[in-house]
Amino acid sequence: MRISAVLGEAFAVYRRLFRRSVVVAGLIFAVVSLAQALAARTGTLLALAVSLVLSLVGGLLVQGALVEVVRDLHEGRAPAPINVYYDRTRGRLGTLVGASFMYGLGALGQAGVTKALELNPTWAWGYAERGFIRLMQNREAEAQKDFAKCLEIDPATKTEIDKRVAEIKQKRAR
Repeated sequence: MRISAVLGEAFAVYRRLFRRSVVVAGLIFAVVSLAQALAARTGTLLALAVSLVLSLVGGLLVQGALVEVVRDLHEGRAPAPINVYYDRTRGRLGTLVGASFMYGLGALGQAGVTKALELNPTWAWGYAERGFIRLMQNREAEAQKDFAKCLEIDPATKTEIDKRVAEIKQKRAR
């Protein structure tokens, strides 16, 4: 698929969901902004801590709710009331916090992914990410072990792994 097609489809979704997305995000960010303003005004450690927690949870709640909005569009469902999107997301906040933490560690490269895998050895995609890093470092045997572990945990990742491995090998061949 060409990048122009991907961008065209993305912008079509954005146009279709603009109003609903603004409302979903606006409600949460209004509360977060109010908490931040109060924290700045009072300057107390407790107010700053509450503001920080609300910012983290609010951002994740918005991300999850927007995913639900897009899911409804892709699955052909009628738009739901805003509170339904938040309700669907609220039950997964722990997972969203964990995923953010894991991907944050993953941004640190191989050492971060390895640490994330120590914390959650069932994170299939973590093994794939570390395998991609090792493959780019020409450490093919170690990469293959990571890919095998990923596939053991989640066989559905095979197509995406094969695609990314082919892309990495093609770039290395240049």
